[in-house]
Amino acid sequence: MPMNKENSGETDPFRVLLSVVDSTSEAESPRWRLTDDIAKRTEAVLEYAEKNGLGFAFLKYMKTAGLGINLENTRKLELEEQKIKAIRKTLLMLNEVSSESDIDYVVIKIPHSILHVPRDIDIFVPSKQRREMMSSLENQGMKLEHSSDVETSLKGEGYAKVDIYSKICYFNFDFLDDGFFSGSTGSQLLFDVKCPALQAEADLTLELLHDLFGHRNMTLLDFLNIKSLVEHEGIIEKSRMIAERSGWGRVFDLALDRYSAVRRSIYDDGASVSFPYLFDRGFILDCVSSIDGLALSGAQKTFISATLLADEIILKSKNSGLYDNLRANGAARRIANSLAHSIRVVRGDRKVS
Repeated sequence: MPMNKENSGETDPFRVLLSVVDSTSEAESPRWRLTDDIAKRTEAVLEYAEKNGLGFAFLKYMKTAGLGINLENTRKLELEEQKIKAIRKTLLMLNEVSSESDIDYVVIKIPHSILHVPRDIDIFVPSKQRREMMSSLENQGMKLEHSSDVETSLKGEGYAKVDIYSKICYFNFDFLDDGFFSGSTGSQLLFDVKCPALQAEADLTLELLHDLFGHRNMTLLDFLNIKSLVEHEGIIEKSRMIAERSGWGRVFDLALDRYSAVRRSIYDDGASVSFPYLFDRGFILDCVSSIDGLALSGAQKTFISATLLADEIILKSKNSGLYDNLRANGAARRIANSLAHSIRVVRGDRKVS
């Protein structure tokens, strides 16, 4: 587990960001004064925050703390606030579609207790209503960007992109389906819009699963969301029951144990853990082997290990200039995305039925 105990809390981007976004952190927020050096230090923390889904939270902190925001960061803040307007408009539209067409849906993967602006809105829809939801969204002016066994995405002018899930499947194993949707929802105020959302135990179950097998890593935002969720009384037992019913109770325990180990390193040992935290291939293969009834041949294990290595290379490249160059090159980005998509399909990762 990458960590560093020697960095000063005033200069270590991880510790500074943690002190700002985690109200339970014992570290004090930095008492910075406006100097030339501070501009460089805040930029380093902002870069770290953006890689961990916390860019908006830190920008808001910089503005509130009077640390000074340059024109580029002012523009970033304005763009994030524009995204929030698009998200609100989209949530209101989803509520309208749900009411008028009697379609069930629930918003997933948006942390409720942490300031964060998602890139898109992920919703879970019963498989029998997925096609109807897609048609209803198209009637609202949204256009189908992509639809396959892996993902379905729609985007419209003035709206946030909507990704539709009806089943979550990795390694050709159904982890969550319509049974998960039933009885696991409530309501939540998201960006000042009341909409259907997952109950805490279902939220925790999905968060651990998606971090482990979906992203293969845990951002600081993910970590803080898990930290907030596990504080609910009885939630771990309830979440484990959801996983056990679907045949991956042992995987849930392994994922939760890894989260707990990271938490101890940060809060008990005072270590600076490297985020996004990458789950190593050996650990993921142990988790795959712990899925009930999933028998893999030697060849399948070798193939999965090879695809996980490809994932690892892609994730590690995000911390290098190579990733920035790839994003800037449209053709190269499309090839990389197509390769990643092909790997997920062959491996058996699906988000919709």
